[in-house]
Amino acid sequence: MLTRKLFRLLVLIGLAFSLAGFVVQAAAQDASAGTCSNATLNGNYGYVEEGTGFMPLPFAGAPTPPYAYAGAGSIAFDGNGNSAGRAWASLGGFTAGGAAEQFTGSYSVSTDCIVSGQFLGSAGIPLFFTGAITGGGMQQEIHYTYVNDPSNPTSPAPLVAVGTMKKTPQGGCSVATLSGTYGLSGKGLLTAVPHWLIALLPPGAPVPPPPLFGAHAGRVVADGTGNMSGSDVENLEGMIMPTTFDITYTVDSDCAILPTITATTPLGGSNTIHEAGVITGEGNSQEVHTIVTDADWVFIDAMRRSGGTGGAANRFSRRNPHMSRMRQEIRLATPSPAGTRLVLPRTVRNVSQRGNR
Repeated sequence: MLTRKLFRLLVLIGLAFSLAGFVVQAAAQDASAGTCSNATLNGNYGYVEEGTGFMPLPFAGAPTPPYAYAGAGSIAFDGNGNSAGRAWASLGGFTAGGAAEQFTGSYSVSTDCIVSGQFLGSAGIPLFFTGAITGGGMQQEIHYTYVNDPSNPTSPAPLVAVGTMKKTPQGGCSVATLSGTYGLSGKGLLTAVPHWLIALLPPGAPVPPPPLFGAHAGRVVADGTGNMSGSDVENLEGMIMPTTFDITYTVDSDCAILPTITATTPLGGSNTIHEAGVITGEGNSQEVHTIVTDADWVFIDAMRRSGGTGGAANRFSRRNPHMSRMRQEIRLATPSPAGTRLVLPRTVRNVSQRGNR
């Protein structure tokens, strides 16, 4: 039989754990509750963004505005209004050879979870942004757009783009972070006609003028040691190409990933593509967002772990069963009728659990 003193001690320990869990849960749900501060953003995030650029570029061979834009990278918020990160970007197909750009920044979060701030890279051109913080914990996201300089309201914003930031896995990453089956989709354009496309055209067929719009969707399997393989259906200017591919990749501790993709079509055409981006989320909510860093590409890709994956993903989902059901998606590339230029990537998400009851 427990003594009265021991019983009181156990009660106090249980109360302490309950209060600790309440505090952690409350902190993780700040944005969901609509009460935020600079401390709401604290930790490492990955981001992807796309849109149109309007700022002149001080580089030889740079495109003339307006031009298509895609970007991906990582950013760390310190909870006190400061940030730093690195970015990969394609500005109308100009990718700086795939090199990452380091940047610093500042931010401010209002009580209603609106964040605003700026980023400053080595080029010395400040980018101002504003957006909304949603969710809490590992499900926290920031949906943002770029705006003009608040100190000069009549100045134009250099980018018309939208982006999403999501938290990277706790404890960092390695090649082993990616293991199992993932859904894959992507969209974008080519600013020049690639040699491998010309090789695939029937003899005498006209070469389509750039920009060339494309999308794809498929499936990829990662082995956790730096290798992937998969297949997809690609739609380039209405030309449908079933494709298989192999990927080698590196991952650093900050969850940045650098994939090299070798793709082959049934007609014998092949090409190698380089990408860069960031791993976000955990378990069945794990995602990989990248952009193509080869010249003449403005293209974003996304991978999402399939719900049937075993191992760590399922262990995470068993602890969070609603998360697994609520995050189900289907990624599609719409085949085009012959002779058209309809290229539509689509994502189908299941309705809320409440609606399924």
